[in-house]
Amino acid sequence: MTNTPPEPRTVANLFGHAKAEAGFLDAFRGGRFHHAWLITGPAGIGKATFAFRAARYLFDHPDPSDPASILHADLSVETGSPSFAKVAAGAHPNLLHLTRPYDEKAKRLKTEIPVDLVRRTQTFFGTTAAEEGWRICIVDSADDLNTNAANALLKNLEEPTARGLYLIVCHNPGRLLPTIRSRCRVLRMTGLEHSDLERAVRTTLEAQDLTVPEEDLQAALEASRGSVGKALIFLESGGLEVMKGLNGLAARFPAVDRRNLHGLAQSLAAREAESRYDLFCDLAYDLAADRVRATGSALAARMRWSEAGKDILEIGRQSRIFNLDRKQAVIQIVETLAGAAGSPISPEA
Repeated sequence: MTNTPPEPRTVANLFGHAKAEAGFLDAFRGGRFHHAWLITGPAGIGKATFAFRAARYLFDHPDPSDPASILHADLSVETGSPSFAKVAAGAHPNLLHLTRPYDEKAKRLKTEIPVDLVRRTQTFFGTTAAEEGWRICIVDSADDLNTNAANALLKNLEEPTARGLYLIVCHNPGRLLPTIRSRCRVLRMTGLEHSDLERAVRTTLEAQDLTVPEEDLQAALEASRGSVGKALIFLESGGLEVMKGLNGLAARFPAVDRRNLHGLAQSLAAREAESRYDLFCDLAYDLAADRVRATGSALAARMRWSEAGKDILEIGRQSRIFNLDRKQAVIQIVETLAGAAGSPISPEA
């Protein structure tokens, strides 16, 4: 069984982010509406869903003083509205979605958003709108911009247009160009509370007519740290096994169980295991971050785990950008964690 999160542009409901919606609406209605919003928070919590939801709302309610807009308590629109259908189909003429393109040759998404896609915004915002109202560009996500693309986006942000809006999804704003951050209004979103997370995951499973064992569902919710996307990946075939495999290795740090490590690395190197590999990288980083917090005032240990977290992010990033051997990347990540736990690393058969 494979539980693939639905495309954010097709999702009608957004759970657990009423505060973010209220802040966006208050700015829109109060004359403090910025031309670029940086929507930050952990991956999989609904940031892209929020962006498409906000776009639909602005298409349906372009005038903040309109009584129909004032009565709205959130960003929802009727699923039967023309804007909803056009956005869901990826066919709204006033919406540009910048995301990683599909590589037909490799049969997977490319690792970056290239500069030529970002340059499309110049034409998009520079011509007469196909329909009256807002023109909106959603960048999903800024983390995927290569250097040239990030610089091109910065240039575009410096030249706002009337009723032109950028909604920029970003998982790790600290890695984004400071000049991009400074030209955006930041909207911070957090992981979902357990009740909202469970409702969101159950709703997604029901929409796909999927059932999972209750024990697996609760384990996925507990491990997902408020991320719907991560919970659904946990529920994929093998997702929970990835977590158990890493936890089993971590229980023996700084020793490394080479047999189990190579078995896990081999399973994550398969072509169809890309989402599980990404999950593994997230779990490894979370493990390092948890150890930083758990070390308290032990400065040397905190530094080791902090550096390990940075190294894990870089290993994962390099492996995706250059399509490196995922098996070797997994081995390197586990050895990085084991090294942070203590020295020397003790190899075991």
